[in-house]
Amino acid sequence: MSHAIACDKVERGALLLNWFRQSAHAERQLCDQACWLRENFGVVWDEIAPAQVRQWLDTERYGGALLERDAFHFHPLKYALGLAQVIEQAGGRVHEHSAVMNIDRRPAGGFVLHTAQEASIRAAQVVVAGGAYLKTLLPTLTGACLPIATYVIATEPLPPALRPIRTGAALYDNRFAFDYYRMLGDHRLLWGGRISIQERDPARIAQMLQADLLKVYAQLAAVRIEHAWGGLMSYARHKMPQIGQLAPGLWFAQAFGGHGVAPTTVAGEWLADAISGRADLPAALQRYGLTPVFGQAGLLAAQATYSWAELQDALRGLITT
Repeated sequence: MSHAIACDKVERGALLLNWFRQSAHAERQLCDQACWLRENFGVVWDEIAPAQVRQWLDTERYGGALLERDAFHFHPLKYALGLAQVIEQAGGRVHEHSAVMNIDRRPAGGFVLHTAQEASIRAAQVVVAGGAYLKTLLPTLTGACLPIATYVIATEPLPPALRPIRTGAALYDNRFAFDYYRMLGDHRLLWGGRISIQERDPARIAQMLQADLLKVYAQLAAVRIEHAWGGLMSYARHKMPQIGQLAPGLWFAQAFGGHGVAPTTVAGEWLADAISGRADLPAALQRYGLTPVFGQAGLLAAQATYSWAELQDALRGLITT
């Protein structure tokens, strides 16, 4: 809040919806999850009855839900651009389209970063935070996380008669590969979902996610999809972030597993404190190291795991429908 970044923040909570609407077991699981989070982390979730869900959402797809009342959502690109502006206002410089191809240690101390444009940068401290986009840079890091794709679409602005969502909360469901979505300020529906080891072109993403959207809101069949894109998340085998130091002055942060907006901000604060000498990195981070993911074999194993989980969800949905 100290930087007042204009990033369309909406403080209306997050709603976890029960996809398996006829399953009493699934409803109990949601309640048990709420109790566990409250008792262990002090996170307050409100139990929302199916009738209230249908007041908020024009769909029969879901049963009950949990509302995390203290959650909020915002525009991540505007947030990133706002951070870049803060850096520049503080005297820093941001260089886009300057991929780093090599990092060499200088004999006198510090590092030299060589870019794809054949420019070089000297730095006393380096933080590597490219996640799934590092490619072959620093094999110790790239060999410890898997690049996993997810996809997003945005509809055209919905007319008043076709606005099926009457809550400002962010929305997602309790399947393994869940849908996640919310209404935007200009009445577009932002819809994300799927996890895969494949990057796909926008046309295919639009086709896939529109089909998912219509499983929930069939009344939007005539609505145009105006934007579609995908991105890569980085996952570790232990499913926890990897934050630490490869060598004196060479720091890293990766493997946030699709939950990067909040944890990466915290990781940046931890790294800033460590680099400046204000505080050491939390000792608990050492429990989650750079465990090998075994390259292509690891990707194939991950896809098999995802496909099996999705099949289980599909079968569970058929049984409880």
